[in-house]
Amino acid sequence: MKSIVRFVLVSAALLPAAALADGFNVSGRIGTLGLGAELGYAFNDYVNVRLALNNYSYSYDTTEDGIEYDFDLELESKALFLDIHPFAGAFRITGGILDNKNRLEGQAVPMGEYEIGDQTYTGAEVGTLYSNVGLGESNPVYVGLGWSKALGRSGFGVGFDLGVVLQGSPTVRLFADGPITENPATAAEFEANLRAEEEDLQSELSDFETYPVISIGLTYQF
Repeated sequence: MKSIVRFVLVSAALLPAAALADGFNVSGRIGTLGLGAELGYAFNDYVNVRLALNNYSYSYDTTEDGIEYDFDLELESKALFLDIHPFAGAFRITGGILDNKNRLEGQAVPMGEYEIGDQTYTGAEVGTLYSNVGLGESNPVYVGLGWSKALGRSGFGVGFDLGVVLQGSPTVRLFADGPITENPATAAEFEANLRAEEEDLQSELSDFETYPVISIGLTYQF
């Protein structure tokens, strides 16, 4: 919370005095899109626009299609939101679009054998198995509801958002660095089995077609 307050105060200090009188607002947020910073502008008591930057990294272990992975979840996005306050109060309906670079990067935990596609390979053949998962489309749509400080009232307030990013199907890419990839007699078949494994993994990650967004933050309205 201290870092959020610091961001709001520093942003206020950097904005020119003329901007402070024109309905600008700044926010620091935390949520399922990561840690975020926002700059907004209220046209009137009913309409507000926000430009948001989000970033966060998180590491975890999981098993997908029988293979154990060490994953790094990289949350990295920019967003443009349009807030409609239908009652000129704190309640808002929000739509927006993201520049989505959220992804999973990881590698398989070393194993004696890997079942890839319809074949079983030794760890010595495969070497290290890497994965790169893009979490949906590059410019998905966001829809949601929220609550924030009523527009037109200067000072600090708390904002809350609940919604979904309609990001579509994730894209999966697997690759390995073992000797099987360098042997012309085995590389083609192994590559085909990797593509089959990608399809299986992509199917298991189908729940990521919609990404839930929950966030809370501290806002200052000028």
